[in-house]
Amino acid sequence: MLLDIKPLHNEAWSCLEDIIISSVDWWSYRYEMMFSEAWDFQFVCDGDKKKTEIGSRLHEGHDNTWSLLEKYHGIHINATGMLGPSAINDIICTELHNRHPTILYINAYNCPWIGVYHKSHFSHTCLVIGNDEKNEAFICIDPYTTKNEQFLPYRDFYEGSTQCAIFRNAYKSTPQINWKDVINQTVSKFFCNTYSDSPISKMLLFSDEIRQCLDLNDETAGNDDLLKTPLFERLKYLGRRRIQYSQMLCYLNEKYGLPNINEVQFGLQVASQNWSITRSMLIKMYYTQEWKASRLKVADKIRDNAAYEQSLIMKLQNTIK
Repeated sequence: MLLDIKPLHNEAWSCLEDIIISSVDWWSYRYEMMFSEAWDFQFVCDGDKKKTEIGSRLHEGHDNTWSLLEKYHGIHINATGMLGPSAINDIICTELHNRHPTILYINAYNCPWIGVYHKSHFSHTCLVIGNDEKNEAFICIDPYTTKNEQFLPYRDFYEGSTQCAIFRNAYKSTPQINWKDVINQTVSKFFCNTYSDSPISKMLLFSDEIRQCLDLNDETAGNDDLLKTPLFERLKYLGRRRIQYSQMLCYLNEKYGLPNINEVQFGLQVASQNWSITRSMLIKMYYTQEWKASRLKVADKIRDNAAYEQSLIMKLQNTIK
């Protein structure tokens, strides 16, 4: 059994989002509304400003993509939780028999198509689309790392698999969308009654802490890979999430013809680039060791990002007036 699922990849998607969207597209469903809460910014202030690293307190917001995929597109994803490989094997075989793919959570150490195979350990996901009993391997796709189908030997599956997730249709027909309510939810988040809770306020807090106490040696301590530290990882995700929200707006515009939305869509791409530039400035700061001057420049850039996104959210608000 081999399911003909085309691997889809986008720079704005994570490895898990790649395989979810590849599956949903194979069923001829849409997915964009899973990003309807993607535009956000959360930062937890540390009164001591020395107790915990800045990066560990930076977040791109709550990840409700699975529940939003079900709410707006009718696709339910059921995660099994931690299971033994024999139980996961039974689920995969049952799903394949019913012509359903399975999301597999596995140690990257056991994925032969990844460069860290039998070298490094970290959690990864792929999509099981077939079973080749003759070669004693499952057939997987992993659009984040490769466009080609890959063999996952049974021995690596049994050694590295940890859990899985399966797809189900939650509704017989696609739910209706009130696009004004969707946009108003985002606008309300940015213009909430308590200003200190708004994403713009959180950006300014983040800027202040960068200006006052950022120490990149502390941020990167204990990490062999600079870009895998929380600060750099989460800045990357912030940029991605703005592109995802732009993709959602594009879908709503295609479906309902939103007034004056093109400028906001383009603006979110610029906002994404702004966070990429911020991240690059910090990388340069780390290698040049120009701590004080660079810290001030980065803090100013973050304040500029906040002002730009505030202007964007006002333009988005105008679409529902």
